Amino acid sequence: MNETNENPKEPEFSVTPLVLKFRRNEPKSQRIDIKSDEFKYGLMIRVTHNLSDHCFTDIPINFLTSNSSIHVIPKDNVMKMMPEKLFIKFRNHLDETDENAITVEVKYVEEKDDQEKAPECEICLLEYTSEGKRDPIILSACGHTICNSCFQQLAERNTVYCPFDRTKSKGPFPKNFALCEMLQYNKRMGRKRNLEETEECIEPIIPCCENEHHESTCYCTNCEQDYCMNCYTMTHSFKTRSNHKMVRISEKPLVKPKCLYHPNVNGELICKTEECDMFGETYCWKCAYFRHKHEGQCIEEYMKNNKKTLEKILEDLAPTLRKFWNKFNFLFDCLEKLEKAAEFHSANCIKTEGGRLKMNDFLRAEKKKIFGPQRENDVAILKMREMEKRIKLILFTKKLYDVEQVVKHGQKMINLDPGNYGRWMRIFLI
Repeated sequence: MNETNENPKEPEFSVTPLVLKFRRNEPKSQRIDIKSDEFKYGLMIRVTHNLSDHCFTDIPINFLTSNSSIHVIPKDNVMKMMPEKLFIKFRNHLDETDENAITVEVKYVEEKDDQEKAPECEICLLEYTSEGKRDPIILSACGHTICNSCFQQLAERNTVYCPFDRTKSKGPFPKNFALCEMLQYNKRMGRKRNLEETEECIEPIIPCCENEHHESTCYCTNCEQDYCMNCYTMTHSFKTRSNHKMVRISEKPLVKPKCLYHPNVNGELICKTEECDMFGETYCWKCAYFRHKHEGQCIEEYMKNNKKTLEKILEDLAPTLRKFWNKFNFLFDCLEKLEKAAEFHSANCIKTEGGRLKMNDFLRAEKKKIFGPQRENDVAILKMREMEKRIKLILFTKKLYDVEQVVKHGQKMINLDPGNYGRWMRIFLI
């Protein structure tokens, strides 16, 4: 009993590309190349297709008997009406079935933006992948890139003839890592669109380094940058950053200033001697040995003391700000009651025109007396709120050096007094 081989035999010819994609605003003519060394031994190729109603072709009526090219041009009025299963099949004329045939798919693809187009292999017209059979391979002699699958078909004894310029290339054949990085970037951007959008803030306390309108919620200890959670997920989803460590923004380490003479080195000490030329400056251990002879204060200890001082100012500033808000509300109520009282007396008690004029003059004079303290009060509230925001920003960002001026102004604001406004209290509240 003869054994039969159930696997289909390999075709004796090659057809490229295997997919024809037509897009609007792109050249409409596509070419298919058929090549084989068996034509000289009598090979003939039968071509069948279902393109008659949708495309113009120059497919010959008879068999193909030599290396040839076929052109396909879609009809203008059916570009978007092309069905999904359009094909051209090539098979040996001796085969009675299409079991060993090579099929070329013909499809219409909706136009995409340049940022959404994925790079494709120019031979098979299939999209590259960063790993696997479709990863991009560089031909060493000419620099052209093809996918790994097409490379395996073209390679023979570690030698490849470039299908574009016929340049002979010998191994090694490196992977196109630049293209792989671009593929990973496109993948991250697609993932970014699928992520739930972070709520934008008009004035975030700590802006995200990727989007200044996002509030930062985490910190990367390797990148030394602040991120919102979505931006961190997007930028750290690939291999080169997958091992980075993330902490909450509240657990962010202290940000040390740089050395005065070595900008790439963190300062470890700060000079607190007023007679020294480096007073208030930070310096590294090397400068402490060669430049700065007297003892300096440890920068970490100095920053921790500043943190305690700023937290104390922030705590004491809240009741002072509350007093000024109480004065703001009281003066506003005084204006309303003053206008209502003047309106009531003008309508019910004053009968002459001269009396009404005197009432208007009295009302105008009393309003001026209130407007002055009210403007001063509003300015004080604005300044204290700005100070609160500035202190919170310093505490959140952990930049606790060079804060002497902030501490000085903050301590002055704590001792502010909203003033004596008992005169209006006696008038309207008794």
